[in-house]
Amino acid sequence: MTMTRRESLHRARGGARGGRRATRGTVAVEMAVATPVLLLLMMGAWDFGRAMQQRARLESAASAGVMYGARSTARAADTTGITNAVRADANDTTNALTVSSSSYCACTGGAQVACSGSCGTAAPRYYVAVTVQSHFDTLFPYPFVPTSYTLVGNATMRAQ
Repeated sequence: MTMTRRESLHRARGGARGGRRATRGTVAVEMAVATPVLLLLMMGAWDFGRAMQQRARLESAASAGVMYGARSTARAADTTGITNAVRADANDTTNALTVSSSSYCACTGGAQVACSGSCGTAAPRYYVAVTVQSHFDTLFPYPFVPTSYTLVGNATMRAQ
């Protein structure tokens, strides 16, 4: 029995033996396997973005606090004013942020000295440092990743 060209092409494409019918369910199986992985990646990216936004908020708040304290040496010692500046910048109405500030003196090379001391012929420079901490929880539990973090924002500036 001889086949025509059309019949041989049909058979080569799998027509007589079920070619397409044998792969009919694979798309559904692939989708069932890929969807949870893609959802996990998407949720992880979302939580990562939230954490980065929160950290940027803390950095901005620390900068606001250090700018308040760096205006004068009297303000550098005003921890209440620095804390209020941090909370106002971060819009922290619930006092959820932990704010700590310090001041120190250093020479031009960076060596810390007593503020009443000297750096050779020059007077020491006065610096203000502010650290802001906040608790961060992920929205979803991820395998091998903790669900709770402490995020930190730091800023240091020379006082006038």
